[in-house]
Amino acid sequence: MALLSGCKVQPPKPPLVETVAILPFDNSSNDINAADFLQKKVYLAMKSGVYQVRSIQETNEFLKEKGITDGGQLPVLDPRLIAKDLNVQALLYGHVENFGSVNIGFYTEKKVTLALWMVDGTTGEKLWECTKTGVTRNFTLDSKKAKENLVGGLAAQVVDKMLKVPLEDETNQAVVQTLRSLPGFNFTGFAVDEDDPNRAAKKSAADLIKGQIKGGQ
Repeated sequence: MALLSGCKVQPPKPPLVETVAILPFDNSSNDINAADFLQKKVYLAMKSGVYQVRSIQETNEFLKEKGITDGGQLPVLDPRLIAKDLNVQALLYGHVENFGSVNIGFYTEKKVTLALWMVDGTTGEKLWECTKTGVTRNFTLDSKKAKENLVGGLAAQVVDKMLKVPLEDETNQAVVQTLRSLPGFNFTGFAVDEDDPNRAAKKSAADLIKGQIKGGQ
């Protein structure tokens, strides 16, 4: 795994942030589900920490009532009013810059780039921001290995899509590494997804199937 980044933390401003709402993420990737997937992952990473994180389902429903269905529409709303209505001290915004894979046999890449920033709900000022990339790359000059990469990679993508665990490893890396620079954040693991409690089992099943695919090549 390689991690590419840039993070900025503004000087501490009292009072300390305790309550946070994670807003829908903007999405520049080619995957229409990436924003929802990353928003959920960030929520699950923060849920067990020191921050009191408002349910993203409640947050998304509230914004939907105001005509906001994706993160790209959020600039039309005053963050101070959003924070007041959601009764939180700060808002967490996100932007999915990359979410995809490249497979040409001789070169394969899986890449997730996530930008996050926290805004003070009272002043509307940006308190913190960070961008990280989780990426896995493989390169070979061996034609036999390249063929295996191409066929196996395409099969693995089908498995991931079927079990709804796309780019899981790269996503986890991007989320955790981005949040690690957030003041007060201490990663203790991803909370169980109440909407999909079998997600861990799905990931294990996907890894097993992909291992069988690779072994059968």
